[in-house]
Amino acid sequence: MFKYFERDSDSDIIWFALQKTWALFAIALFVVTSRLWLPQTLFPQVALMELFNGFPSEIAYGAMAVVFITLLSILLGKFSHDLVPITLKSRSLLWTIIFAAIVLLWLTDQHRIQPWAVHLVVGALVFITCRPQRGVALLRMLAISIYIYSALGKFDYQFMHSMGPQLLTGLAGLIDVDMKTWDSTLVSKLSLLLPLGEFLIGIMLCHRRTRKIAILSATIMHSCLAVLFSPLGLNHEWGVVLWNVFFIFQNAMLFGTMLLTGISKCRWGSKLAAAVIATEVELSGHTIDNSIKPRAQWIGQLLLTAVLIMPSLEPFTVVDHWPSWGLYSPRNSRVLVRVYLSAGTKTDEIEQFFQPQFGNAAFRVLDVSRWSLETLRVPIYPQQRYQLGVALAVAQKYNLGRSIEVDLLSMSDRLTGSRQRETLRGVEAIQMACQRYRLNAVPRRF
Repeated sequence: MFKYFERDSDSDIIWFALQKTWALFAIALFVVTSRLWLPQTLFPQVALMELFNGFPSEIAYGAMAVVFITLLSILLGKFSHDLVPITLKSRSLLWTIIFAAIVLLWLTDQHRIQPWAVHLVVGALVFITCRPQRGVALLRMLAISIYIYSALGKFDYQFMHSMGPQLLTGLAGLIDVDMKTWDSTLVSKLSLLLPLGEFLIGIMLCHRRTRKIAILSATIMHSCLAVLFSPLGLNHEWGVVLWNVFFIFQNAMLFGTMLLTGISKCRWGSKLAAAVIATEVELSGHTIDNSIKPRAQWIGQLLLTAVLIMPSLEPFTVVDHWPSWGLYSPRNSRVLVRVYLSAGTKTDEIEQFFQPQFGNAAFRVLDVSRWSLETLRVPIYPQQRYQLGVALAVAQKYNLGRSIEVDLLSMSDRLTGSRQRETLRGVEAIQMACQRYRLNAVPRRF
């Protein structure tokens, strides 16, 4: 299977271009989501393993400094006759440092397991362990799996009746088509064209004869989504916009040479291509050192194979939603947090994130999703376990006692949209529920 996705002609050039592109967009993504990665007291933090709740939050400064320096070294590093050339081995070391630093940041706060960060870490794993030809093949397989798993996660009732129509109406608005007046049932059904198109792109990228149209279709899709999620459209987070733009460049390098050919035909582009080849391939008279050991490459292939298979276990709650590429999939598990308006319940610092009181209800709902978006500029980690930890942090900080109530909502049924619901009343019930998960749900002191 690996051989099927390999390409012999320009793997070395593509390999180094991919690493520079990965580093460039990683820097940009870390910048626009910096509040999430640096120590903060704006939103509760829940370590991936309870042991790491005790780690000083300031460790994030050191880890991020290491990540930025290493990414800049990959992006801007140039070598002359007087210096040792960049070898695959030295680049592998740089990616190993990035891999270790990001995983440490994940362990101290699972909110940081953003989809683009998962993509970056898996890509780093490939850069660490693989030679160019095999590495390009594995990154191709990873890209295809993201399209297919992401599409499959949207073929369900919840997407048809919430996120799907919203995205379809927004995309139609980009070409001056007003779907807001259309029949809602029709719009819901038409919204399934979005995951269908995404799924077909993944399938067409598997076959050489259909890759050109797949790349073109993917470029159009990501361009439209980047505009839709930008301030010109729905004004979502910049991380989503940049990740969509990244896919345009990644696909052109992994699956086709259209972009590279177009650049090389330009006067300035031919000079740029010559410079890239001179610095990355010749390296001042030196040849590329293919010093990755076969054992390391075998380990890399084994780990990436696991990454490709694990998303299929998401329905069994074995793997989290985002590492399974459950992107813009409203069927994910979650919690609903209610705070009762009893005497002494004060939540002044997060007052703005409560929904308006509904009628004569004796409680208000805390919108943890909006809280994350407005304070950290990233969507909340869509996992029941994590969000329960956020609820516990709120309950403990404001001494809510029995004044807090949490509904645990399972993944929705694909055909009906129904969810299993379990209600927890009071801090003690929430604390007991936090102990039932394989991974940590107990928050750091907030």
